[in-house]
Amino acid sequence: IIEKPFRNMIQALEVANSILYKFKNYNLGNSSKVKFRSTVSIGMHFTTSKKESFLSSKLKADQALYYSKRTGKDRITLWSQDILG
Repeated sequence: IIEKPFRNMIQALEVANSILYKFKNYNLGNSSKVKFRSTVSIGMHFTTSKKESFLSSKLKADQALYYSKRTGKDRITLWSQDILG
């Protein structure tokens, strides 16, 4: 969980894309001959509301995370009402 006051949603997505890129390109193997790759699913919720609680925001990010996991690997999902099905 990263709770950070980003200036806007674009900045938050840039950070998420950077994390995704680093995971996709990181070799977990112990040499150049043995390669293990990892995948990453990221769920995000962005709000400018001061009234929304951390718990509510975390729940929405969690819903977005599980949507990412259900719909593919190496994916970033920004929470919206549409992902609830």
